[in-house]
Order: sequence, then structure tokens, then C-alpha cells
Amino acid sequence: MKIDIKKIIVLIILIIVLVGIYFLVSNLSNNKPNISAIKEYDIILYGPSEITLYKGEEYEEMGYYATLNHKEFVTGDVIVTNNIDINKEGSYIVTYKIGNALKFRNIKVIENPNNNINDIKLELIGNEVVEISLNDSYTDSGCLAYDKNNNDISNRIVVDNQVNTSVADTYYVIYTIVENNKEKSIRRTVIVHEKEETINDLNLSVSYDTSYTNKDIEVNITASGKDFSYIKVPNGNQIAVSKTTYTIKENGNYYFYVYDNNGNYKVKNINVTNIDKSPPIAYCDAKRSSDKTEITVTASDNLGISNYLYYTNTSKITSNFSSFTIPEHLDIVKVGVLDKAGNVSDITCNVKSSNIEMHFIAGISDDDAILIRTDDKVIMIDGGQYGAKDKIVSYLKDLGITKIDVMIGSHVHWNHVQAQAAILDSFQVGELYYSVDIMNCVSKKQCVSRDVLYIKDKIKEKGITPKIIGIKDYLEIGDMKLYFIGPTRGIFTTYENANSLVFILEFGRRKFMFTGDTPSEYMDVTKFTNYANSFPISLDIDVLKWPHHGYENLSDAFFKATTPEYAIIPNCCWCSSKYPSSTNKNLMKKYNTKYYQVCDSKNIVLLSDGNNIEIRTNQKAKDYKR
Repeated sequence: MKIDIKKIIVLIILIIVLVGIYFLVSNLSNNKPNISAIKEYDIILYGPSEITLYKGEEYEEMGYYATLNHKEFVTGDVIVTNNIDINKEGSYIVTYKIGNALKFRNIKVIENPNNNINDIKLELIGNEVVEISLNDSYTDSGCLAYDKNNNDISNRIVVDNQVNTSVADTYYVIYTIVENNKEKSIRRTVIVHEKEETINDLNLSVSYDTSYTNKDIEVNITASGKDFSYIKVPNGNQIAVSKTTYTIKENGNYYFYVYDNNGNYKVKNINVTNIDKSPPIAYCDAKRSSDKTEITVTASDNLGISNYLYYTNTSKITSNFSSFTIPEHLDIVKVGVLDKAGNVSDITCNVKSSNIEMHFIAGISDDDAILIRTDDKVIMIDGGQYGAKDKIVSYLKDLGITKIDVMIGSHVHWNHVQAQAAILDSFQVGELYYSVDIMNCVSKKQCVSRDVLYIKDKIKEKGITPKIIGIKDYLEIGDMKLYFIGPTRGIFTTYENANSLVFILEFGRRKFMFTGDTPSEYMDVTKFTNYANSFPISLDIDVLKWPHHGYENLSDAFFKATTPEYAIIPNCCWCSSKYPSSTNKNLMKKYNTKYYQVCDSKNIVLLSDGNNIEIRTNQKAKDYKR
């Protein structure tokens, strides 16, 4: 048999290649890394990765933890590096490191804009005046500093100590702290003197006027003695006359010496505290309405405040009180603050205009729900039917309402007061007012049981005692004055609408009339005028809340007496009162009254500063949240 050499050689080469591949794969397999032996660390930080601190505020570590291979906790092995200097503005980094894991927390230290140098308290440790003999050693006792939250910030004190015990003199150790580029200091007086010899023949008299002053003080010095030589005054000068004066420019301890010809002396010390050349530190706020300006002054002074000068448009009024009301509308408010030494700080107040908001809230049908608030007071008029409670409560919460000072039910009718139950349940309510006794109006036949459904039980649950209010009654709620001139019928029955309260709310120069559901026949101009004049106010109003959701036709006599610039109608789009009648339209056209309907405009918001009036439609409560 013939052997094919070429084929044998090819076969041998193929076998060698295959064996090589086998050993190569085996070797790679043996050298494959052990996944379980790799250490993979991770660091998780608690809290934000960026923190801002006010200067002097301690940094508190918010925490962290570390894991190994996402399973084992190894927090204790994390190295934390913190180079924060809380007394110096700047940006700092806290680093967290373990293995190959590294995390950072960025810290920014800034000045606290709310910190006031006057809020810092400095206290000497030890005596305010220290006397030591010449060449004795002196060790200062130090000083403490606290911020307005009583935190110890003594480490921020800078000490200026120039005491030289080898030279007899008066020295001051001054302790200073800086806040927002302003300084506050306190000092200790250190007297270094020679040992006093008792010489009966020497006498020294020192006197000065101790009343408060913002001028230098003249000290009268008289010395006597058989061997009198000279008087030594605090600046070191020697005066060889027995009677002289010395000028003191600032408070402090001062030492005067009288010497005889033999070098013996006597010393007198005075502690001057009645000089104040710095005006008071003062600022003020003013709340302005159209007819008055309320001013509140905050002031401080070393010697105390003497009085305040309030400037009106035409005069200057002196008062001992830091709060004052000027019966004028002031665009710029100026006050002079005087201290007991006669220094004056003339300041201009931060003026805040007092404003009123009226929210006519869209319910689900013919509902009245009106929220009124100023800078510090809240009134709720009605609230709608129970089915509207969620919309009403949600709207009030979106406004940021938490407390209602006064809630008024214009009349005890289901579509006006039922939802007040949910308002009582959701907010703190101060006073409740109705035209009838809501707790007993069913038995007195002044309402029906449906009217007090929900609300009566909720009033009992909350333990509130409702009050009855009516004609010739008056409420003052913050800057708002409420004058009640209706109901005019006088007899209360289950014709609930006729029991409606009518009142004029006065804010600044503007007046707003609220009418509930008063029927046309009881919108009695003659009676309204008589009741209004008893306060006295006029019926000339700026805004009318139209009675009974627009159902009522008002008279020409009423419009002539009231001449409202605006009318607002809480109504529904599918009710017969969707649009005013032609009679009412003609009246409003005649008297130039512009009207708004909740039906068309949804939530209506009226804004006024007591002078100007702005009405906005289709509003969202969240846009007015406080």
C-alpha cells in the first residue's frame, strides 16, 4: 500500500494545532479572575449633598453608610475629612472615602442676613475695674459672647490688651466681635498705680454733672494741703495749681492724684457713665391704609429712649410711645427717635400698604361663599350648600387659610350655611354670627330642619356659641368696619331670604354692601338710610353684592342712593338668574355700574388698598396663597 506522505504531514500539523488550542484554553480558564474576590465599595450619604450654614452655626454630620459588594455594611471603615471653618465665609468639602469609593458633601458658610450686632451679648468674666500695684503681674479674666439664640460664640472675640504693669497708668482691655461688618465692644479698666501713702494733710475734691449728656463733661478738681505740689490728671499731665478742670470725652473710670513736695499722694476715682454721643439705633415699619398710617418703631440705646417724633404731612407730634397711629394717608413715613442724652436718629419707615382681598367662590349652583381677608384678619360670609363643601374647603386651603376670625351666615338657608359645617371641621373659627338663633330657629319657626342640616350638629361638636347680630350692630375686625343696616322686615319667619343680613363693610375709603338673599321689597332705601345715618355712614357704596343670586329687581331709588361702581352676582349658569333682567341691566347702564357674574367669571377676586379697586375673573386660589 502506498503511503501518502503529504497527508500524514498535514494530519500531524492539525493534531499539533488542536493540542495547542486545548492547552491555551485550559490556561485561560485557570487564570480567569475570581469575581467573588473583587471588593466593590459604595457610600450612601444621608441628607443633601449641598448644605448652607450661617457663619458661627455648628456643622452637624447628617450621616452616611457604606457597603461592600452591595451586601456587607462596612460603615466604620469610612474615612471622613472635614476642613470646615464655621467662623469664616467660604466653600468647603467634606469627603468620605473607603476603598475605591469616594463621595463629597459641599458646605457653604455665609453671613446670616438676619443677624444683628445688637442681638449679640458680651459679658466680662470678673470685675469691670481691676486695680493692681506697679510691677505686679496681670492675668486677664476674659470675656464671653452669646448670640440671640444664646449660643456661645466667645471664640469669635478679638482681644486688645495693652496693659503695661511697669508704668503706672489707666489701661483698657477691649473685647470686640464683628457681625455683618459691624462691631460691638466691651472693655475692662485696669489701673496700675503706686502704693498710696496716707498723708492726712492732702485733700482732693472731684465733682461733675451726672445728668445724661451728648457733650464732653467738665470735671472740677480742687486740691489742698500744707505741702501741696501738683495735681495729676488722667492723661498724665501735672498741674501745679490747686484748682483746675479736666475734660472727659467718653465714659469710663478716671483717676486723679494730688501730690505733695515729698512725693506722697492721694487718689480719687470717678466712674463716668452718663455720656452718650451715639444716636439710638432704630428702624420702623408702617402699615398704611387710605385714611390712616399705623407706625411701629423698634429702637435701642445705651442710656434709653426719651421720646419719639412723628411727622405728619403738616406737623410734628411728640410721643412717649413706640407705636402711633396718624389719621392720614402717608406715602412716606418719617420718625425722629431721641435718647436721654439728646441724640436724635431720623429714620424713614418701611411702608406696607394695607390691602383687602374678596374671593367670590364658585360653588355648584346658587351658592354664596365669600372669603374676605386683610393682612391680619379673615372673614367668611356664608359657605354654600353641603354639596359644594369640597370645592369651598379646597379653595380655602389653596389660599393658605388656617384660621377664620369671623364667620357670618347672611341668613339660615340651606344653600348658604350647610357647607359651613365642613368649614368648621377644616379650619379654626373664632366667632359665629347669624341674624337668628341658629340652634333654635326650627322650633321658633324661623327656618326649617333642612336649613340647619349638618351645621347645627357641627356647631355643637365644636363647642362654639353663635351670636345673633342685626340692625344697628357694628363690628370692627382689624382694618375692616362692618355696619349692619338690615334685615329691615323685623319679623323672622321661615321665609328665610327676608331674614338676610344687610351690612356695609368699610375698608379705607371704600365701601362694600353685602345683601344675602334679601327680597326686593325689603331692600328699603328709607330704612337703610335711617339705620346708616345712626352710625353715621352714607349709602354711597363702591361695590354691591347683588341680592338673591341676581333674581331680585332693584329699584331706581336704591341705585340713586348707592351708585355702586361694581356689582357682583354669585349665580349659576343653568338657573333663571344667569343674566340680569333688562330692568337691572338698564339701571346699571344708567348709573355706570359694571357687573360680574360667578356664572361667567367663575372665581372672582376683588383687590383693594382702600383706595383703588381691581376685579379679576377666572382666578385660581393657589395664585393667592400666603
